[in-house]
Amino acid sequence: MIFQKRSFYNQELIWEGDLTDDCYAKWRGLLLRAEWMKGDFWWWSVYDLLNKEKQIDSSNNYYPETFKNGKLARSAAVQIAKNYLKEEIALEFKNNSNSFKLEEIISKIKDVGFSSERIFWILIQDFGIDYQTAKKLTLSKNR
Repeated sequence: MIFQKRSFYNQELIWEGDLTDDCYAKWRGLLLRAEWMKGDFWWWSVYDLLNKEKQIDSSNNYYPETFKNGKLARSAAVQIAKNYLKEEIALEFKNNSNSFKLEEIISKIKDVGFSSERIFWILIQDFGIDYQTAKKLTLSKNR
């Protein structure tokens, strides 16, 4: 299970390098990069270091918005990384649903950095949990 391997890379997401030009962050076995290209255009990308450095996504792919500063580029890379990890957790759950408890799933998703409100919707949309159960497990306990 790949997400369990990522627990060894549970470091805080910290951007290193020059935040005004070229920077990177290594987080949970992922590499996030952001780089100022020219004018007001920033490039970003996310790679999976535990999967032969496979590129997960980058601003080279079609995005309707432009990334006009480093903060926007870094934010886009972080969001892609978090969603990638969420999808990885969902896939592991679907492949091994008998061995997972919902509290464990919630803990893993929260550990990635999603808010309780977002976890509520993730449980419904990605895990097929009914509304009342998702509410009981996330919002009512104010996790």
